[in-house]
Amino acid sequence: DLYVKVGFIELASRVFSMMRFKTEVSWGSLISGYAQNGLANRAFEAVVEMQRLGFGPDLVTLVGVLSACSQVGSLKTGRSVHCYMLRRHVLDRVAATALMDMYSKCGVLARSREIFEKIGKKDLVCWNTMISCYGIHGKGEEVISLFIKMTTESNIKPDHATFATLLSALSHSGLVEQGQHWYRVMVDRYGIEPSEKHYLCLIDLFARSGRVEE
Repeated sequence: DLYVKVGFIELASRVFSMMRFKTEVSWGSLISGYAQNGLANRAFEAVVEMQRLGFGPDLVTLVGVLSACSQVGSLKTGRSVHCYMLRRHVLDRVAATALMDMYSKCGVLARSREIFEKIGKKDLVCWNTMISCYGIHGKGEEVISLFIKMTTESNIKPDHATFATLLSALSHSGLVEQGQHWYRVMVDRYGIEPSEKHYLCLIDLFARSGRVEE
């Protein structure tokens, strides 16, 4: 676990292989280490081997593997993890949002939306994740529609992360006026103090539309 935390994953792997008695905790540490270092394939291979030896990774470990899949765009491994989750676990909101993020970053936005729609009681993290999924793909109009649905139909109050994602999506979509409008909504209606991230989104918004001086 120490070698994993300081980034010496190959050394951690060798130490693990020399362990005479392996536990679910030691397996989980190794898999998390692979995941944290973007080694999605090796992480899932360890999951398969762990299962073969009679151990079962928990959802926290599998979410870590999904995070690695998101980082490297490993759709095949991500799908394998998803199938494993469905066979072995009842998906909670944390696992569902990790799946949404993975599918979106691997280019399968429709699958992200399917998972989102199946979540019963959606919290702010679920909504922020789905907004982020659309934002990654530059779907500005869909982001606005989803934001309005969140705040009206579901009566969930957005936070600073929601607006950072919203502004970023509008920037990537070239919707300058909409970006300015929702920035004012953030400050005036919701009383959210702009952070550096929000200002950077505004700068990017104007720069992408050729309005650098503004």
